Amino acid sequence: MSEQNTTYYLADADGYLAVTLELNPQQAAGRTELLTTAPPERPAPSGPRWQLLPDAEIAAMRWGAIRARRDKMLAASDFTQLADSPQDKHAWALYRQALRDITSQSDPIDIVWPVPPG
Repeated sequence: MSEQNTTYYLADADGYLAVTLELNPQQAAGRTELLTTAPPERPAPSGPRWQLLPDAEIAAMRWGAIRARRDKMLAASDFTQLADSPQDKHAWALYRQALRDITSQSDPIDIVWPVPPG
């Protein structure tokens, strides 16, 4: 005799439906604290959904995005520094140093990005 499946629901951190699962009792065992047999209802807003961040936190987020872009650009130009690369190593080394110095600029909104050599 096979065990009958039950529909379980999993809500995300905000209480919204994330997943619907069909599980038998063995599959659901030990997971009942995460699952419910009733679909979650949309919770009533308990306060403002938007929050203004301090300027320092916004600037830190912007600098983080700039560093991520810079790191990708550095990684994309790594090959230029290999011993057998036909690229102008000196020109590329200057470009790569300019990328590393990007964070010494004062305004994360008005970044002047270096142009790769030829």
